[in-house]
Amino acid sequence: MDNADNQSSATVSWINIDRTAPTLSGTPTTSPNGAGWYNGTVAVHWSCADQAGLSGIDGACPGDSSIPGEGTGLTTSASVSDRAGNATTATSSPAVNIDRTPPVTTVTAPANWNNTDVTVALTAADALSGVAATDFRLDGGAQQTGTSVAISSEGVHTLQFWSVDKAGNTEAARTVQVLIDKTPPTINHTQSPPPNVNGWNNGNVTVTFSCAAASRSPVPRRTTPATPRPTRPR
Repeated sequence: MDNADNQSSATVSWINIDRTAPTLSGTPTTSPNGAGWYNGTVAVHWSCADQAGLSGIDGACPGDSSIPGEGTGLTTSASVSDRAGNATTATSSPAVNIDRTPPVTTVTAPANWNNTDVTVALTAADALSGVAATDFRLDGGAQQTGTSVAISSEGVHTLQFWSVDKAGNTEAARTVQVLIDKTPPTINHTQSPPPNVNGWNNGNVTVTFSCAAASRSPVPRRTTPATPRPTRPR
């Protein structure tokens, strides 16, 4: 109405109001192993929706993303908006545990040759998921599991060992040699010059000892001068 009392009217055909943000959720596309761990990048799939009858999603839901790195309780996040400008940011769920690093196994074994039975100790450590098992092969035999390896037979032994963590990471195999020789060496001797027909020498005698060790641990070779025997009076 104006000052002259003239009136007019107008009709608004549509008023659209959307105050509700869309929903958004992200979940891993694969499940962890039985111990609750992954050992690689985890893909996350995002799903979104806007309430029926409202403005609708602006564009599309976020594409699949990934959770890199390693650690516990890891997540990623994404955002989506509707056509009215309402936005939502969400964090993937559930959080995941990722361990990409194999365990490390240290070995305690005697060096050089041994003349008794030997027990080799294997000690494994893993910073994240923890050690699941330590395995070994002795002299190319069957795979066994354990952290203590008893070796009793003589010879040169090769022990191959490695560990696996709870995320499924396998350590590269390493080896250690164990040397056992329980057999005493044999020893023989010769003398120079040899005795006369009566079994006597009248001067210095050099005695040479020769040793053998059944092709296992080596033995030194020694030459020992002998003290002259006194001459028997006639």
